[in-house]
Amino acid sequence: MHKTGSSAIQAGLSEYDDGETFYAPLGRPNQSAALVTAVSAGYRDYHVWRKAGLTAAEIDTRRDQARADIAAALARRDRRRAIFSGEDVSSLPRAEFAALVAWLAEAGPVTLLVYLRDPADYAASALQQIIQGGARHLPRRVTQRMRGVLTAAKATGARLIVRDYRPDSFPQADVVADVCALLDLDRARCGTERPNTRMSATALRLLWQFNCGNPAFQGDPKLLRAHERLKHILRETFANAAPIPLEPFAGLADYDDIGWLRDTHGITYRDRSAGATAEDARRWLDEVPEDATKALAEVLARHDLRAPDGADPVWMLNRIYYLCLSEDHYDPKTRTLRTPRLGIDDLPALRSAALSHNEARPLDRGEARHLLDLALRIRPNGPVLLRTRAAWDRDKG
Repeated sequence: MHKTGSSAIQAGLSEYDDGETFYAPLGRPNQSAALVTAVSAGYRDYHVWRKAGLTAAEIDTRRDQARADIAAALARRDRRRAIFSGEDVSSLPRAEFAALVAWLAEAGPVTLLVYLRDPADYAASALQQIIQGGARHLPRRVTQRMRGVLTAAKATGARLIVRDYRPDSFPQADVVADVCALLDLDRARCGTERPNTRMSATALRLLWQFNCGNPAFQGDPKLLRAHERLKHILRETFANAAPIPLEPFAGLADYDDIGWLRDTHGITYRDRSAGATAEDARRWLDEVPEDATKALAEVLARHDLRAPDGADPVWMLNRIYYLCLSEDHYDPKTRTLRTPRLGIDDLPALRSAALSHNEARPLDRGEARHLLDLALRIRPNGPVLLRTRAAWDRDKG
């Protein structure tokens, strides 16, 4: 299931092979894209491909590759067990989920390991994920569909293990160690590096406000990569800020299945909905963090950019985002922005950024000038760009 340590599990098991059990190589540790694309009738509309702006032909190629990789893993005769992990399979329609399990069962008995999470805790974590994915609208409800998923899993006839995602109850407080204990795997053979995708409260609020004000980060691979770099900068800049609280998200959580879960699987969760509303999350996210302005100004200052007096954090985030538009801008090793080295291929992305930005609100003067500066780095002798800059400078004078 989503938001139950799946990233840590996938990172820990991605290279696992003890001579008997191996982690199926499907291109990346999180196998959601391969598993869903392989069996879903709506695979071309899968959110990963849609956000990346892939063509139908490119998606079809990925589907063919996914099916071939899964088939190859199942066909191995030198190993007894294969491990697959992809939380998005829990969102498949029941018939497609059953078809996936039936395909896996052709190679031998299947065990389904499902982790569940406290509804309010899940809502807070899930909202963080969808905001990091670019959301600028909040759902009315955040649900794990616990009953539906577990009923569908049981109906496949596979062995079913249901676990409460409560890290303090796991061996060494480690979900990977818990998986190893349940499936008789060697924890020493697993990786220990955990992917750092969690955001502080300040970083999440700022990303939400950026998403709402600048939708120019989807539908083009370059824009999507720039958004990823912006998220990394926010994580690093506000790494020591307060964590995300549960209270604002309690009103979005789904508590409908907690009685059924207690009676059928012995897992007990508390209903936290008393006094909470769905609007609590929106009000909390819309608040401008007090610690944001100075820190973002310092990020800009490191690259010889000065925020004008009174500039709000969202203005500064847009400025940083435009710096991230080139692949050469952000160096993950040093965690710094580098001097842009834009090329002619960057022009469509810059144009898309400017036009898409207008859908939310007009570019302000500073943002427009920054896009002009970036365009001039691509075409320093472009006559239209030079005339625009000259007119701009005359007007400023």
